[in-house]
Amino acid sequence: MTWRGPTAVLSAVAFLLLAVTPTALTTATAAATSPPTAVGSASQPPDVIVIMTDDQRGGTEQAMPYTSSYFGSQGVRYDRAVVPTNLCCPARAAFLTGRYAHDTDVWENSGKFGGYRAFKQWQRQALPVELQQAGYQTALFGKYINHFNDGGGRGSKPPGWDVFHTYDDPKLSGGYWTRVTGLPSGYTTDVLGTGVVNHIAEADPDKPLFVMYSPFAPHANYDSGPYRSAADDNLLARFRAAGEYGNPSMREKDVSDKPRWLRRLPRTRERVLRATADNQSRSLMGVDANVRRIIQTQAATRGLDNTMIIYLSDNGYSWGDHRLRLKRHPYFLASRIPLWIKYPAGVVAGGGPGTVTSRLANQLDVTATIAQLAGTGPVGEGKSLLGSVRATLPLEASRSRGGMVNRPGFCGVRTKRYLYLHYTDGTIELYDYRRDPYELENVFGDLRYQWTPLRLELKLDPGCDLTQIAQMPGTDGGE
Repeated sequence: MTWRGPTAVLSAVAFLLLAVTPTALTTATAAATSPPTAVGSASQPPDVIVIMTDDQRGGTEQAMPYTSSYFGSQGVRYDRAVVPTNLCCPARAAFLTGRYAHDTDVWENSGKFGGYRAFKQWQRQALPVELQQAGYQTALFGKYINHFNDGGGRGSKPPGWDVFHTYDDPKLSGGYWTRVTGLPSGYTTDVLGTGVVNHIAEADPDKPLFVMYSPFAPHANYDSGPYRSAADDNLLARFRAAGEYGNPSMREKDVSDKPRWLRRLPRTRERVLRATADNQSRSLMGVDANVRRIIQTQAATRGLDNTMIIYLSDNGYSWGDHRLRLKRHPYFLASRIPLWIKYPAGVVAGGGPGTVTSRLANQLDVTATIAQLAGTGPVGEGKSLLGSVRATLPLEASRSRGGMVNRPGFCGVRTKRYLYLHYTDGTIELYDYRRDPYELENVFGDLRYQWTPLRLELKLDPGCDLTQIAQMPGTDGGE
């Protein structure tokens, strides 16, 4: 076995690695499976509608009035969906390609290892290309990839897209009032929603449809536009509760067992955190209104029985958990995303409509699920949510620097019980969710868990190379 990165902190475990035989390290794991899949007798593959928000904290989708009502009765909610790399560009690249950052080398939002320049080599192997070749009419309305316009993409239509309306923005490729190519000016949450609605109504009824609605909300700088008064105090309180605002990790006083980079951070200010939560919530009201319009238009023009509708965010978001804000953080509440899927009639998944499942999932799995139902063949490395249940979720990130947090890169893994992180500076974190659901106690070094780090180190994705990650410059996670 090749040991990743510095080994000073794991010297005892390294010794054990040399002493234990490969046979002893191999454990038989029975793969649990979800209920069998039964696809209805549709005349063509299902329509697929993807609603991807930007920087939405997992859980807050349950407070969106229409979205929660529709998906709560018609969809399956994955309450343990976590992104492998918690940052916009790597997360979107993972969805589009079904591959991890260690495969695509899209680790950051810009620079050599990020943005459109890093991603564009993968466009011809992405999900839209596969769907187009399978006979789908494909369309994007909204954010594509960070720095698309100043990375060589401006004025072009990437492979795989029949219709492509993205933000004409030189850097972030998004904004609440940014011009959208080929569409009228206005509040972009609505402009994009109108584009999707019109596209659905005008699409060829004899061909399956794949359309992405990808608004900027609830990304900063927040602007709720015509929806400023849509959320009253009671609804804002529901958003905060759904996002676990005020959870124990937000008020964590003792961080002595946390990594040095985190111990250096000041306590987060309640006023700032409350403003962030409420502003994000207000900006989601426009998304909620457009989700209604999109679903109602699909129902009226093409029908919902043979339609898969997916609601998710590109990455998770911190509301002060463990003194952290924004993204790029590996902890559960920071990297959890909303994930709700309404399946076509006749497809059994996760217990059926209106259920909540605790199975582990990430956006690569969503890509694999779309590919399976669309009949394209495998796309990327995800595990279809219609198949076997995951035992682990890979986590990985390059260095975060130049912003609020200066954090080393890491490789990690999440199971239903544990979070294990191995940083490029040799630091280890280990949390036991059974005893500690908010990651308050790092139990690495605790004799009760003396074999657990070894077992979890062996579960790290072999493609995640700490030596390589340590050589990356890293960027600010504020975009």
